Amino acid sequence: MTANIELAGFGPVHRMKFTQGSTEIAGRCVADCSVGSPESVEDIGQPHPRTTSLQASSEGWFAKWPDMYVRKVVRARKGYLQVILEDSRWILDKYTMNRNHNERDSAGDLKDDSSKTVKELVEEIVSAVSGKLTIVVGQVPSYYPPAKWAGKTCKQAMKELLEYTGCRLVYRPESEDYYFTFAGSGATPAFAEEMYKPAPPNNLRAVRFVTAPTLYESRESAIAVTINETTGAADAIAAGTALDTAPATSASAKTQHHYRLWKPNTSEGRLYVSHRVKSQLIDPHDPQFEKGRVIRDQWEPFPVHQPMVDGGAEIVGLIELTSGGNVFVTNHPVLSADGNNYSVTATVLTGHHRYAESTGLVREEKVIEIDSQATDELIVHLDWIKPIQSSEPDVPASQWDSVLNGVAQALSRQYRPPGRVGTIEIPRFYQLNGSGQVGCVQYELQAHRIYKKHFMRVALNFTPGNEWVFE
Repeated sequence: MTANIELAGFGPVHRMKFTQGSTEIAGRCVADCSVGSPESVEDIGQPHPRTTSLQASSEGWFAKWPDMYVRKVVRARKGYLQVILEDSRWILDKYTMNRNHNERDSAGDLKDDSSKTVKELVEEIVSAVSGKLTIVVGQVPSYYPPAKWAGKTCKQAMKELLEYTGCRLVYRPESEDYYFTFAGSGATPAFAEEMYKPAPPNNLRAVRFVTAPTLYESRESAIAVTINETTGAADAIAAGTALDTAPATSASAKTQHHYRLWKPNTSEGRLYVSHRVKSQLIDPHDPQFEKGRVIRDQWEPFPVHQPMVDGGAEIVGLIELTSGGNVFVTNHPVLSADGNNYSVTATVLTGHHRYAESTGLVREEKVIEIDSQATDELIVHLDWIKPIQSSEPDVPASQWDSVLNGVAQALSRQYRPPGRVGTIEIPRFYQLNGSGQVGCVQYELQAHRIYKKHFMRVALNFTPGNEWVFE
């Protein structure tokens, strides 16, 4: 049985233990090596390289890890060193992305000039690190995941991309590259002399994918109110106040200022917002919406020449009443006339969320069945999907339903793997070929001239530390 380990810039390596996950986090390797002869101390204080490469071979298996970062060197007795290294994913944390991609408007439509497939997004990250990483893209979803990456490190960008696509980033030491592919895709070798340890049991019946709260839009009837200074309640303004019967010297001269607060007639089970569902500036995480407004096209605006009047009469905010509910605030103090009197009714166009005491805010959802014989359900939140519902003609048809379906189908693959789930331990090394079933792999190789050791541990279809365990 042969075994050989070489660490560039260091002395002979006697033992290594290398753990590599399939995420954006750099793998960690601990290598024990010697410096000169045990009696010599002259070489111990010599400077060591900050980056290096590691090679290992055993019984026809050959692997290499280039661009490893030397995190720490610990001196040991009799001229030995313990070197702690990270694999080349440390590079991701040293470079920054400068663009956003796959921006969508409030209806879920994709901006053509920013759209990029998953493969193209991976290529953007590789380009940002100046090609210092080689990433091969395998089977990936066809939808366009959000990529608000400007100002974020490449590590953060890769983390989000893996999370939004349900993929894994598996290192292939035989070909010195990373393989980006669906979790659970690909195949694993027929391991010989294996010892199998099942993962913690999952009694998972289904996965429920839920979006951000649905934003509805409708035309709401409202009444003119004033805030009672004693109770804090919204008191309705009586109808029949004539437009020309407010003497300038009386307190009622400010009657028109009362017509700036409008309380919706329907408020139960609704959480109003001060904007419409239609967005003007597109930002996938924080859209800039069009303000809500009081519809006055069919009325005669009066008065039209007042110093305090802004052009238009839009909703500029909400007042939350201490007695419960909301009141809309408008810039224009007088919105309409009913003949020769003030009109005390109006129509308000604005957005709202719906809620129930038992279930909270209403969200769109997609349920994917995993095991019909099980009992537990896992809820996965997809807050970047922000569905809308509106009957207004200037609001396009929502595309969020189709986006949700595609994302749910892709992400559910990691919860229903095609193969077994557990840990495989083997007394030799195998090529895993970047299989998406590999959640983590650990190599342990001892090249001692007498006590040689080959050991490989593979976490199949789960990531250690992230198991879904249900009590």
